[in-house]
Amino acid sequence: MIKDSQQANKKILVNTMILYAKILITTGISLYSTRLVLMALGVVDYGIYGVVGSVVTSFAFLNAAMTSASQRFFAFELGRNNEEQLKKTFNVILIIFIALSIIVLILAETLGLWFFYNKLDIPAERMSAAFWVFQFAILTFIVTTLKIPYDSVIIARENMRIYAGITILDAVLKLIMILFLLFIDYDKLQLYAILIFCSTFIVVTINKMICNRKYKESLFSFAFDKKLFKTIFSYSGWNLFGALTWIFNNQGINILLNIFFGPAINAARAIAYQIDHAIVMFSQNFYMALNPQIIKSYSTKELNRTFSLVFSGSKIAFYLLLFFFIPLILETRFILELWLGVGSINEYMVIFTRLVLIFSLINVLEGPLTQIVRATGNLKFYQIIVGSFTLMIIPISYILYRLGYPEHTAFLVLSSIYFITTFVRLGVLKKMVNFPVNDYLLKVLLIILVVSITSVILPVAFFVLIHESIMRFFIVSISSFLSVFLVAYFWGINKSEKQLAISFLQSKKFIK
Repeated sequence: MIKDSQQANKKILVNTMILYAKILITTGISLYSTRLVLMALGVVDYGIYGVVGSVVTSFAFLNAAMTSASQRFFAFELGRNNEEQLKKTFNVILIIFIALSIIVLILAETLGLWFFYNKLDIPAERMSAAFWVFQFAILTFIVTTLKIPYDSVIIARENMRIYAGITILDAVLKLIMILFLLFIDYDKLQLYAILIFCSTFIVVTINKMICNRKYKESLFSFAFDKKLFKTIFSYSGWNLFGALTWIFNNQGINILLNIFFGPAINAARAIAYQIDHAIVMFSQNFYMALNPQIIKSYSTKELNRTFSLVFSGSKIAFYLLLFFFIPLILETRFILELWLGVGSINEYMVIFTRLVLIFSLINVLEGPLTQIVRATGNLKFYQIIVGSFTLMIIPISYILYRLGYPEHTAFLVLSSIYFITTFVRLGVLKKMVNFPVNDYLLKVLLIILVVSITSVILPVAFFVLIHESIMRFFIVSISSFLSVFLVAYFWGINKSEKQLAISFLQSKKFIK
């Protein structure tokens, strides 16, 4: 059993390294692509693309519910080595996603189109172009939806090489399409939407072909298991509620900003989330490698290992985000100017970026806690309690905006509510699975708080003492990385976690 756990832990680390290599490549491509798109479209058109796209992706709560459901059921059956049930599960899930695509198409072309014409603040001369952006955003969304079951099989199988390769291909194709955007004489906003759809379609087709060839369970047949459908549908129903609250908050803030302040503010928000996405991917991809193991260990009733994975995973994911959080939060303006050019940024981009980063650091611990609940398959109580808190974000933000509060108010509300919700989650988990809350508070929250406070001292000192320059940026960044690494290694992780890291590095010949 111990040997199996060690092998599983090494597999998590290997997959994490693969995903991090993917992140470094795709992040570099994505950031450069964003600069090119902003240059080609301009601030207003870039903001229009973001807010129009958000209307379509508002329906992603349907996908989000089924995405986690499919990953959970695939990983659960793999943990029990039930290949026949795995095949049935894939068939049912793909049928559900096809149905969801049809539902999204109907909702987008009715409710979404009404909202597009009646509520969004879009300049009159750009309405025609925005309409075609809306249509191609729907097509892109549907094609992406049909890719999810295949991605879920790959992730549950823990084959991160394939997943990373497909993701890199997606980023490269999008960059190629954006380069076309610079040289083709056509309405840039419409053309961008068309090219993004084309690149997405190519990637989804390749992904399906690879998955069909490698994993037999992904070969679709019309066999339909009614009992399994009810089980998945029941699970997804409450997961849908949780996904709905996230989409409602994320896209709701974007729409509120558009209604109260216009598309230029949406562009600032889009830029902030581009930076946030680039660093949050480090923790999210670590969770992608970790989550199947949490579900598989729970499926075999190894609760101590399940809790251990949650404790260790939460700390490591937090430190991975903290590595980048400190220099980014200090050098936000310099980074934006370096990335987009001095004349392309405004104060809203700086403020929004800092607030979004703070929110991500607060929310990074949510993943493993929610994953335990998903492993149980019993989401009702958890989603009702947690969702009730997070649903307050948009109404509170709307009221404050009506009272004249500034643009960044919604981000403060978002962070505050999610901070409170962290402790709500722990209380719910205690009731559901007898989660060791006191140990979590002492061995995770207290430790990461000490690591955070200690790590920030040296970078802040350099930031205050040195004038803004490329030299200060490098000094602050290097001191941040070193501070977080050293403090986390000597204080922030326990002996077994150190041994695991050293063993992994030795196995890969990084150290002797």
